[in-house]
Amino acid sequence: THAWSQLTEMFDRLVVGDGELAVYHAIDPKDERQVIDAGDIKSPLFMKRGSLDDYPVPARDLIDLASYKYEIDGQPAFSVIAQLGCPFQCGFCGGRDSHVFRIARTRSTDHVVGEIESVVRARRSTDAPLSAVMFYDDELNVTKNGLEDLCRGLIDLQDRIGLEMRFRGFVKAELLTREQADLMYKAGFRVLLSGVESGSNQILDAMRKNTSREINSRCMEYAHEAGMSFKALMSIGHPGESQQTIDESIDWVLENRPEEVDWTVITQYPGSP
Repeated sequence: THAWSQLTEMFDRLVVGDGELAVYHAIDPKDERQVIDAGDIKSPLFMKRGSLDDYPVPARDLIDLASYKYEIDGQPAFSVIAQLGCPFQCGFCGGRDSHVFRIARTRSTDHVVGEIESVVRARRSTDAPLSAVMFYDDELNVTKNGLEDLCRGLIDLQDRIGLEMRFRGFVKAELLTREQADLMYKAGFRVLLSGVESGSNQILDAMRKNTSREINSRCMEYAHEAGMSFKALMSIGHPGESQQTIDESIDWVLENRPEEVDWTVITQYPGSP
């Protein structure tokens, strides 16, 4: 309530949920609403499933892409979002009660690959060509055959333009198969990230992560066997956390030796289970 009061005092307009259509209402002087709600599936401003291909891709020509100093396997990268929303029920997520976060909405493979191709071709003759992509989807493997279709599309793209590219993205540990990992490597993925969160099965159960320390180890094993490095995203401070469960998380990292680790102290936002 205090945060809401602060926001309404600071801003003339607030947008809840998807901004692609809501922003036009937010900047319309004739629209007197202070809150533009695009976060509910019943809202006409909510980006419905199957509609994401209808929206234009980011106007990257308006920004200084060369100033984004990020590389994947030594190749300069830009970022892409191919999917919105996550259907899982992790207790630490503050968006579980909002359609805009809970419902997975994907773009078609052709649309995503087309965006990547247009950026690569546009930058190819410049002083700062781009040949790698960081996918910022919550998880790439949450829709049936979605990851496989994307990988095949990326392979076809590289064959078509005659360029070997590199990719980096997030996966849901319990859904990753050995076949998916092998296909990802073939497509050019070199870094896999996953929300391991904890090395304690007690804490993983408490947060409804639907994984275990064994499942997370298997996920990293698949990545390594395929030839990719692995980044474990770890978090501390969940309900029931103790010195013992924190030690179990540290032990998991020391036993599995992921190439990269992020340690995060959980901030429990109002609205999260």
